[in-house]
Amino acid sequence: MLMKINKTQIMFFIFQKSAFTQKAIFSIISITIISSFAMAENEVILPKNEKDTLSSKETGNETLQNCEGKIIIHKGIVYKTVSYRNRCWFDRNLGAVEVPKSLNDRLGYGKYFQWGRAMDGHEDYGSQVSFLVSGIDNPGIGSFTTSNTPPYDWRAPQNDSLWQTTKNNPCPEGWRIPTLNEWGEVISNLGSLWEAFNSPLKIPASGFRNFSDGSYQYVGKRSLIWTSSSNEDKAYSVFFGSDEAIPRLQERAMGLPVRCIQQQKE
Repeated sequence: MLMKINKTQIMFFIFQKSAFTQKAIFSIISITIISSFAMAENEVILPKNEKDTLSSKETGNETLQNCEGKIIIHKGIVYKTVSYRNRCWFDRNLGAVEVPKSLNDRLGYGKYFQWGRAMDGHEDYGSQVSFLVSGIDNPGIGSFTTSNTPPYDWRAPQNDSLWQTTKNNPCPEGWRIPTLNEWGEVISNLGSLWEAFNSPLKIPASGFRNFSDGSYQYVGKRSLIWTSSSNEDKAYSVFFGSDEAIPRLQERAMGLPVRCIQQQKE
């Protein structure tokens, strides 16, 4: 259960262990312990040199003044923009043809990206499954790469810099995948998938595409969305369940939706 606090308190959020998740402790200022997805048992500690910390310039309102209702056309889909937690966001997941009308509105789920991959067709619903792991950043094929061998990535060797720069960025110019801390601002204000759907971000229960066989799981029940942040051989997502909103470590070959955030001006 999410603990209710006011603005004068230290912003820690405690989630109790349940059948679906492990215990995790999350702070919007720093992250101490983060539980991995239900398929993994180990707990992890975010390195102290995590580069996703917020700057005072990034929290300004200069961008937000021109955010609400702005129209962005990307890959033939018309998006609008919304402001939330001092950031400018797409109004839906990337690739969704409409803002979801309900938690299980499939037209609002968006596409299912493997972490760090460009928009090359692998993210399309029902795309062909391949067992060939890529040795380059852009495989040149539109198949979803499955993996049953650690570290469960679509690329070997792994590349930690993908999505943390403009490399393989699936968002339009001036937009990018949010960092873990930027998503942390969102989940610090939300306690469940229902609250996330009823927020300006309209997050649906899109589920995920499994890294081992390409099957779609928890569709209509849960939501996981990629961040641009990685840790060792995995990458961070944010998880929205029936009574929690927390960060999760995932195998990079997992297929998850993404949401674009506006790049801050330097």
